[in-house]
Amino acid sequence: DLMVLGELRALAKIHGALQPRRVHRHDKRLYAAAASLFGSWQAAVQAAGLDYDAARLLQRRTGTSVAHDLRAWIRNRDREDCGPPWCGRARRRYRR
Repeated sequence: DLMVLGELRALAKIHGALQPRRVHRHDKRLYAAAASLFGSWQAAVQAAGLDYDAARLLQRRTGTSVAHDLRAWIRNRDREDCGPPWCGRARRRYRR
């Protein structure tokens, strides 16, 4: 347990993020051991004393912030720099 937690802390210190997909891709044994020992990847990251959302580079969004971004996108959908990071991808995918 302590070895896995130490590895997670070291990775977070070096890379700054512990995105599950990236860790699984580059170190399957560490990912599997962490998830197995602690029940889930999230529980392992938290047991290492790390903030799960910060470790994943995840921003929790509220319904209000999503609605605000969608309204901005609708207003500016013909512009190249319309705001939310996913806006350009959405505009390219759903071109009129």
